[in-house]
Amino acid sequence: MMNYFSHLRTFVTVYRCGSHNKASEILCLTQPAISKQITALETKIGTDLFHKNGAMRHQPTVTGDNLARELAPHIDQIEQIFNAARGNSDSISGRISIGGLSEFIELHLSHTIAALIPHDIKFTVQDETGKDWLQLLESHDLDMAIVSRPLDTQSVGCCVLTTEALALLARSDLLEETGENDSLLKIPYLSHIEKDLCTRSYLKTFFPAVDLAVLRQGAKVNSFRMMKELLLAGTGFGILPLSMVEEEIRSGTLKQIDLSGAIPNLQLYLAWNNISMQQPRHLFVRDAILEAVKTPQNHHITQAP
Repeated sequence: MMNYFSHLRTFVTVYRCGSHNKASEILCLTQPAISKQITALETKIGTDLFHKNGAMRHQPTVTGDNLARELAPHIDQIEQIFNAARGNSDSISGRISIGGLSEFIELHLSHTIAALIPHDIKFTVQDETGKDWLQLLESHDLDMAIVSRPLDTQSVGCCVLTTEALALLARSDLLEETGENDSLLKIPYLSHIEKDLCTRSYLKTFFPAVDLAVLRQGAKVNSFRMMKELLLAGTGFGILPLSMVEEEIRSGTLKQIDLSGAIPNLQLYLAWNNISMQQPRHLFVRDAILEAVKTPQNHHITQAP
């Protein structure tokens, strides 16, 4: 029976990963061993689960697709039961890959990573801008990521990590010279290049009657820190997470502008690869991150493994 379950688990993992190579890394099995298990399962069922030749090679057949969709939730449930039974008996040492925008990783994960390293957990952090975080999670290049939109797919789950208040800002003396209302349209607008964090839709709440195409684009940058430095240099106005500029606002160097009465928030999510969460180490790290941030929304987890 255990061999039968192992074959089904291998089949579902190959289906989700889309390749024997990725499944081999997840399952710690050789590719010949995976092929042998898939062949044994196909013999048992009496039909191919993956195409063997041509352009569709290694893609699931109709039978394979239907079987995987039916099996996956049950395989995940059995894995959860096994993981709960193992409890803390398994070693949590090993490597974890985490991605996201550098500012938010530093703000929300640095202390947690520092606390987990003594457990012999080794971290690889990808913090470049413009990454397709969903693709990296689904391809197992990342185990977890801090993202700015919910990612709910069959293989990736997420929950709210925290909420960042946003602030529309400019240097105080620049505003004193120009005023705060329509005169803002006369100075350059600074924006973040990351598509998901683009704040032009927010600007519409500040300038509802203005075609945003008339905004003077000062710069698009890939770092909130760089945008902050440009604002401090008096080069224009922009939108930043409030947590990054609280000191400058208190000192009066930067002024927060509220033209709408309701500046939106930026919601951050922790996303993870569900297959990775079958390993105790990954569950341990994920739960440690959520516990460290501790927001009420974290009690609602979607697509949990």
